[in-house]
Amino acid sequence: MLDARRLREDPEAKTRLLSAGAEGNIFALNSLAAYMMGSKDGNLQVGYSLSRVAEMRGDSRLAMARDVGMPRRLDVLEKMQAEADAIRMNNQLDRMYQDKHGSPPPPPVRRPVVELED
Repeated sequence: MLDARRLREDPEAKTRLLSAGAEGNIFALNSLAAYMMGSKDGNLQVGYSLSRVAEMRGDSRLAMARDVGMPRRLDVLEKMQAEADAIRMNNQLDRMYQDKHGSPPPPPVRRPVVELED
């Protein structure tokens, strides 16, 4: 995932990370979300949306600390817009997968997996 390191200087790195995310690579989505939330070149609202997409695709780890890791909290309107953007992004990634493979993506695998004992 060298693209995560190239985000600052390579404009196509974001596209490649999103394509990897469409293929099920949660690390790519989380890397892009972290960059967007923490970089001076990023966009906090887009970073939030990307972290929600990763959550929708099965990774709840970032969700547990999302607001803590952001430089500032989104206001209510920003958060609502980011949630709507996340739904659109998730649907777009599903379409990218379907266009490439001819079938819908497999259902998400929830992470982290926690086994509860009876």
